[in-house]
Amino acid sequence: MHLMQAAHYSWKLGVPFELWYTSRVDWPVMGWAAKHLPKPGEPGSEPIELDDKGEARKVIPFKLGFILTTDEEGFIHYSVVGREEKKTKSIVSIQRVKDYYEFVSGMVEKKTLGPRPQNLGPTGEKVSWSFCSYCPIKSTCDTHESDFDAWLQAAKGVVPKAE
Repeated sequence: MHLMQAAHYSWKLGVPFELWYTSRVDWPVMGWAAKHLPKPGEPGSEPIELDDKGEARKVIPFKLGFILTTDEEGFIHYSVVGREEKKTKSIVSIQRVKDYYEFVSGMVEKKTLGPRPQNLGPTGEKVSWSFCSYCPIKSTCDTHESDFDAWLQAAKGVVPKAE
């Protein structure tokens, strides 16, 4: 989601973009989580504090930046700041961002909700969680997604009005 948003801003503003993530707290590492962390000396292991046995004890505060570039076909590539030589091509492109906003702008007129969000990572891999599971109107979509007017009426009852 952040990559798509950054691509949109970069495209519309005509400026290069970076994404930065900051953690200001210590995150204790439980036994099962340690196997998902980089090993000491591997890229990304810098904020991992080890115990006397050399095992991950906690993740300390850190900043992590990604530089975004666009290729000749409009696809977004990203690389970690400090490791710019290793770029990863994403499935996000300027054309796909444009298509998304054009679709959304016609939803009311066409009375269509379109498909639910795909649960994909930045390179197209399936993720293990659902975007819909975090949405406050999931039950509205479950009940009314085939009827735009019924969905809209039900969604208005769930989403608080801006004042």
